Amino acid sequence: MKKVMYVERERDEHGMYDGISDAMKNLDTELVISLDPKVVEECDGILFPGGLPDVDPALYGEENQGSKNLDRELDELQLAVVDAAVKAKKPILAICRGMQLVNIYFGGTIIQDLEKGNMHTYESGEIKLHNTINIRRTPFELMYGASGIVNSAHHQAVKKPGKGFKIGQVWFSGILSKEEKEEWMRKIENEEKVEVECKRSCIIEGMVHKELPIIAVQWHPELMHADPVSGTLDQDRMFVYFASMYE
Repeated sequence: MKKVMYVERERDEHGMYDGISDAMKNLDTELVISLDPKVVEECDGILFPGGLPDVDPALYGEENQGSKNLDRELDELQLAVVDAAVKAKKPILAICRGMQLVNIYFGGTIIQDLEKGNMHTYESGEIKLHNTINIRRTPFELMYGASGIVNSAHHQAVKKPGKGFKIGQVWFSGILSKEEKEEWMRKIENEEKVEVECKRSCIIEGMVHKELPIIAVQWHPELMHADPVSGTLDQDRMFVYFASMYE
């Protein structure tokens, strides 16, 4: 049986661990909870989950401007695991906070607060859904076609992608004109340097590393594994893709 390292202190209370564990069992993979970089060598893949706390903005050279529940000790423990996994070239799946953490490791930055990002911010008991565009010639298009609906529960997002990352999936606000959306797509598809400044017009929902086996999503495939919502992207395809990187 394959093993995937779940990089956290313990199981969460929101069902993220349970959803990932069930998805991994379907792929004949055992989930191992640990923050020890030495465990990386024992595992076939590494998974960085979502949830609070936010990553300390000092780690990407900023003062706190809306980041919550900071836990620098956890950040440093998880970043040590990112470092070990990258050096070992282990496949990585990073979800929500995990995506932000891995992005910071590679020199990227974070939008600390989406302000009135009502389409995205988590509210207890409510599953928020929105459409996404999948970038051509990326694994997101391969898995999901040109577009699709995902769930959403975050108040932060990637601002500047880290070194080596290619944007694979985005959300566009309805306030953008057709021409503005086309300009965003042109920049992304041509892999021009992109830094998301308009906090509610464009949000990076997925990225892949161009050289290393790393895929990252801002949404939560694990939260709809057991109870998928009709009309959304097939959540399990993300886990199947991740498993294909370590098989």
